[in-house]
Amino acid sequence: MYLSKGRLLPNNYPKRRHCHAYPPLRVDTTRTKAVIGRKFGTNPATPPQAVGLFRNRHHDVAADWYPWGALNTANGGTTALFREAYKHVVTVLRLTGANFKYQLAYAMNNANNDLTPFKEFWVGDNYVDQICVSAYDGCGVFYATDRPLDDPNFRDFYYQVTAFSSRPVCIAEFSATSWCGTKPQWITESWASLANKYVKVNDINWFFENKSPPPRDWDLNYQNETETVSGALANETDAFVNGYNAFRLITTPTQRLRELMRGNNSHKH
Repeated sequence: MYLSKGRLLPNNYPKRRHCHAYPPLRVDTTRTKAVIGRKFGTNPATPPQAVGLFRNRHHDVAADWYPWGALNTANGGTTALFREAYKHVVTVLRLTGANFKYQLAYAMNNANNDLTPFKEFWVGDNYVDQICVSAYDGCGVFYATDRPLDDPNFRDFYYQVTAFSSRPVCIAEFSATSWCGTKPQWITESWASLANKYVKVNDINWFFENKSPPPRDWDLNYQNETETVSGALANETDAFVNGYNAFRLITTPTQRLRELMRGNNSHKH
């Protein structure tokens, strides 16, 4: 799980050097407003409040494998410059009037084993609506041992970011390979971890696409039945659906809880 993209790239992977730092700018948003207005309806007939699209700005922030990465020293990247650039982009998009929501996506591990805390890249709750990260299990492709969602990598990320921000967490890309024979079990256990332990995760995006090379069967492939720890046969689609239904059962408020919540809210007025 948690493929650190920087470590997976070959040593001779060409760094992109066309992205440069910029000073604070005065921005004319007239053209930007017109384009966004045509696509997302920022006019009185279609008010922006009806849109609510998420914009994933500058994913893998603590990276050196993207031009915008805060650790991409080839482009003069620094944590301070990244924070300034992120705020600049959000400010410009807000001036258009579109009802965007903004995600800030970390890599599970900083580039080159850099030990800078995740908080150093944080731009503040005023600029971010969700904090995201990708979580993969690449067993049989990138390493030989299965890595559950509830392992030290994701656990460390989750508790770091929830300590310095009140924003909800999202898993921007989420999947596992089947080559170790554990994918249905991994899916089931991941849903259980999200329901019982990582309760601030409010959004996941399963990676519905197989990729190669190397062969990574990230999609839910119904025909791939594997034996679970209990000895029963399971397939990936059933594991996903059943795991999700169990997640909903655990996380959906009961009627009594809803009544208590309504009572607490009424006392606040």
